[in-house]
Amino acid sequence: MIDKDGGKYSPKTMDLCYSLAARQFTRFIARIYQKHLQVTGISAGDFAILEFLAAGTPLTINQLGEALFMERTSLLRILRPLQESGFVETVRDPQEMRRNSFSLTTIGMEKLLEARPFWEAAQAEVEGAIGQREARRLREGLTKALPMAY
Repeated sequence: MIDKDGGKYSPKTMDLCYSLAARQFTRFIARIYQKHLQVTGISAGDFAILEFLAAGTPLTINQLGEALFMERTSLLRILRPLQESGFVETVRDPQEMRRNSFSLTTIGMEKLLEARPFWEAAQAEVEGAIGQREARRLREGLTKALPMAY
């Protein structure tokens, strides 16, 4: 951009913007994971859901949403194709029939096990790009900041 005096405009505030830096980094990371996971037919978001459900205890939409830091409507939109693919199933709560939980199916566990080496390769690429120590410090810092945000 050119300023009114004909000089080059430098958006100094954007150099300091946490939101912009986070969005740029998120896109950078997402491309790495997508590149590695695309052969499995699932996304990094799908992988995270399958991983959380792999613990074995069915999770309600609210529990899963809290764990993934996602809104209910967005999460339901992502869960639908996972259910249609047979990776995730809905489990009705016997005490509260209106409460649904979600659990990983056998096919979902197979898909998760298939995808895990590709996820590990994406992890390694991220660590290679920014350094293992820096990647871990970044993850820890981001994780630590999350509860403060809500």
